[in-house]
Amino acid sequence: MRTLFPFFRRILCLFLVAFLPTVAIPAFSQKAELLFPQIQHEVTVTLKLIQVYVTDKKGNPAPDLEKEDFQVWDNGKPIQIAAFEKHFPPASIEESSKEGETELPRTELSPPLLNRKFFLLFDFAFNNGAGILKAKNAALQFLDAGAQPPDEVGVLSYSTMKGLVMHEYLTRDYRKIREVVAGFGVRNVLGRAEEVEEKYWKMKEGESSLRASEEALFIEPGTTPRAASESSLEIARLETFWGRRLKDLEADRQAYRWQVMTFASLLRDLAKALRYIPGRKLILLFSSGPAGEVVYSGNVLYDFQDMQRELAAANCSVFAVNTDDPDSTLHKRQSWTGIYPLQQLAQSTGGKYFNFNLPPDQVVETIHQTTGSYYVLGYYVEDKWDGKYHHISVKLKKQGYRVYAQGGYFNPKPFAQYSELEKRLHLVDLALNDNPQFQTPARFPVLPWMNSSQGKDAVLLISRLEKEKMTAIAGQDMEIVSLVFDSNNNLLALKKDKITISNLATDVSFYWAEFPLPPGRYNCRVVIRNLETGQAAVGSAMIAVPGSESGRPRLSAPLFLKSEKPVFWPRTPSPLHLLTQTSLSPAEPTWPDGTSSLLAMVRCNVPGIEKPEVEISSYLVSKATAERIPVMVCAQNKWKESDGEIQLLELQPESLPAGEYFLYIWARETKTGTSSYTTSPLIVR
Repeated sequence: MRTLFPFFRRILCLFLVAFLPTVAIPAFSQKAELLFPQIQHEVTVTLKLIQVYVTDKKGNPAPDLEKEDFQVWDNGKPIQIAAFEKHFPPASIEESSKEGETELPRTELSPPLLNRKFFLLFDFAFNNGAGILKAKNAALQFLDAGAQPPDEVGVLSYSTMKGLVMHEYLTRDYRKIREVVAGFGVRNVLGRAEEVEEKYWKMKEGESSLRASEEALFIEPGTTPRAASESSLEIARLETFWGRRLKDLEADRQAYRWQVMTFASLLRDLAKALRYIPGRKLILLFSSGPAGEVVYSGNVLYDFQDMQRELAAANCSVFAVNTDDPDSTLHKRQSWTGIYPLQQLAQSTGGKYFNFNLPPDQVVETIHQTTGSYYVLGYYVEDKWDGKYHHISVKLKKQGYRVYAQGGYFNPKPFAQYSELEKRLHLVDLALNDNPQFQTPARFPVLPWMNSSQGKDAVLLISRLEKEKMTAIAGQDMEIVSLVFDSNNNLLALKKDKITISNLATDVSFYWAEFPLPPGRYNCRVVIRNLETGQAAVGSAMIAVPGSESGRPRLSAPLFLKSEKPVFWPRTPSPLHLLTQTSLSPAEPTWPDGTSSLLAMVRCNVPGIEKPEVEISSYLVSKATAERIPVMVCAQNKWKESDGEIQLLELQPESLPAGEYFLYIWARETKTGTSSYTTSPLIVR
């Protein structure tokens, strides 16, 4: 069965999308206890984290439990809990306190061990225009009231034309999620699965009525042969019409069955790809649902049940929001609607079903209260890459509580066994997530610089690759992917090359990729990935391309340099060949304590001025004290270009103790008196 997974906007090049911004601070009361030193969670696969939901006899969240109250078994073996954390919205604790229960002490808030992960799934196939607008409004209300830091949210959609599309990967940038959701509309109904089930059975009933009329005609006493002949011709004509129409509907019904099976197949594949993301994945499905008459027939049922099992095994809980029209639903047989399939999908995966007559605010509140109160238990597991499933059992020593926990988890499996969808999601996780879910990648510096390509501005991404560090992920089949995002985190450009670490000429090599870009601010990411093992290394950087104003200097951000003969790959780009002549290599903005001299290269031009005269000056500002530190500037070399010049600067600050600084470089055109500046962070250790 053909699997479609195209991706929107940023994903046109990457096939998937999303960007994970800075970690937000939780806006809820939590208490965390770690019985070990600073460690990496879940992504190291040495610490397994699970979410546990506990209610009291009244069905309310129970926030009064401690680590010692829990017992956990992994594949039947009792284990020792090493990490413990509570997540409870303030409202839950207040209600508990009113009833006389113990109120939790407030502790210093810190990033949680495990957060909530929501996927908003819009079904455009088994839906209509009114349903899509209802889904859109409910999702926007969820973003306003239900999603809270540090929740992560992603957006997917399904349609008959495009299949399964991921518009945004898991992110805390709710603004981006809102933009995607707000863009949905009635136009998305195009390509939806036609509601043929009701038409088909009504047609069958019409055919039965015709047959009954025909039989009554020929047994009715006193009917003349002529009347019978005329009536027979009319019936024959009707039979031909109904027969053709019914045949068409049979074909439509088969297409509808295929759509249901495709929907189930794609969600099953998605579940398999999400199974290695830690914790519970909460899928908010906005749909009218496929007709129960079709779902519970033949092979369709097997596919639907297989999808449900995979979702449950991957700890993906479906919260099904029925977007059907109440008026039309009341006049249908229930088997023609998607009520039963949606109910079963929610129940089998540990989610909830919301009927079409519930207001959005009630749906959002229920989802928030159901998923917002939980415990996180962590324990060490043996690091095995066999893809095997582990059964988990969680119990309480205390009586009078109900425990809801994930049924188990999958060990990671060898990358070579990943499906194509899993490999694409793996790349997205590395490229767009500051803290990847699948692994903790190696890191390398990316040094951006503004270049000029055929008279147009371009950005050079220069990756500093140390052969010793890269050897750890080296293999026969490797790729390096460079990506550029705009200030709104939309993917603008992507370049991909093959790379062989063993063929790098020296201990340190510089890979570069060039992107023509207009003025603006850009986020850049470079991913090196072993396509046999999945091991990876990631580098990132930010750069600003200044705008052009007649008579005012344009100054690029500095490219720091150090004494080291550079080796560029795949070849030496212009104008960095100048560095090979001076035995200088691109360097990170990190310098040793006591540094008294810095080397940097800048590009400068003055639009609209012939033979401009530019003076360069500089100073440092301490991030800790805001103290301004003078810097003497000496131009060691200059290279003329058609539209300006490149200057090699030696920057000589006064005493520079360890700390973080901002380096300011100013360019002043002496004829016009206009000036501009660029700034760059600088670390002294």
